[in-house]
Amino acid sequence: MWLPRACDRSSDDAYRSFHNDTFEYWRGDAAHDSANRDPVTDFSRETADVGFWGPQRQHLAHCAFMYTRVARAVGGDDVYDRKVWSEDHAKHCAKVLLKWALEAPGVEESVEWAHVSFGSCWQRRVPGL
Repeated sequence: MWLPRACDRSSDDAYRSFHNDTFEYWRGDAAHDSANRDPVTDFSRETADVGFWGPQRQHLAHCAFMYTRVARAVGGDDVYDRKVWSEDHAKHCAKVLLKWALEAPGVEESVEWAHVSFGSCWQRRVPGL
């Protein structure tokens, strides 16, 4: 949904699986009024970066899964603290963050504003190649 076809999809697939491929986004001023929400159903029309609303639960999961994507992208020949840049450690941290963050009081009722943006691909360049 958000990534260009050429980009690695492993963490995106895990993120979608976490949400059972079900996402909820809406437009307008009815952030806290679930009866009057205008759902976003066609993201190809949402590229003007006018923003939309979505559950805080989705936002927390997005942030946690982004951490695993960063770890995967920078992992390679450079020297890093293995614990910090390990993909397995990043997945572990994401699970811990999600477990505790999603159990927080009010997380199911909380909403978060976001801007529509489609990702662009990035590839780490190895010096000298």
